[in-house]
Amino acid sequence: LGNKNNYLREEECILACRGVQGGPLRGSSGAQATFPQGPSMERRHPDTSGFDELQRIHFPSDKGHCVDLPDTGLCKESIPRWYYNPFSEHCARFTYGGCYGNKNNFEEEQQCLESCRGISKKDVFGLRRESPLPSTGSVEVGVAVFLVICIVVVVAILGYCFFKNQRKDFRGHHHCHHPPPTPASSTVSTTEDTEHLVYNHTTRP
Repeated sequence: LGNKNNYLREEECILACRGVQGGPLRGSSGAQATFPQGPSMERRHPDTSGFDELQRIHFPSDKGHCVDLPDTGLCKESIPRWYYNPFSEHCARFTYGGCYGNKNNFEEEQQCLESCRGISKKDVFGLRRESPLPSTGSVEVGVAVFLVICIVVVVAILGYCFFKNQRKDFRGHHHCHHPPPTPASSTVSTTEDTEHLVYNHTTRP
């Protein structure tokens, strides 16, 4: 099963073991290795039986793209390309859009196989964990921000139109009300009605 002193890249090994010092130990195969000293290491020694096999395994630092999923990119062209599948350890066809995407993108099948030879499904987690975020992430963030801005602008326009209509309705309703009759006009109307009644009464045959 091996142990945790097992890294796919030299950079990962240096980063994990930076500043660690220890004395030489020899495993069952006679290989000399360096392990950290401390209370936990004094109680038990790590298994070094697979150390020689680990030394013989070489993973170039530029193979991280071999475990990436095929990315068609953002453009709309239809370009036949090859990508490496670490689960089947073969290359397969996919359609490339013509721009962006990732490096798991080869023009020829032979080029794909030579570039990613030796990468299998057991390497997927380690290499993907170290791979940088895809460039399409920034595009998605930009689209999300643009949509939020559009929504805010639409809400502001609708709010402005609503309040404008409310003010217009209020003014129209205010102008439709007739002013209440004044006492003088009421008196004049009553006098005219009385005179009309008296005239009708005296002139009636």
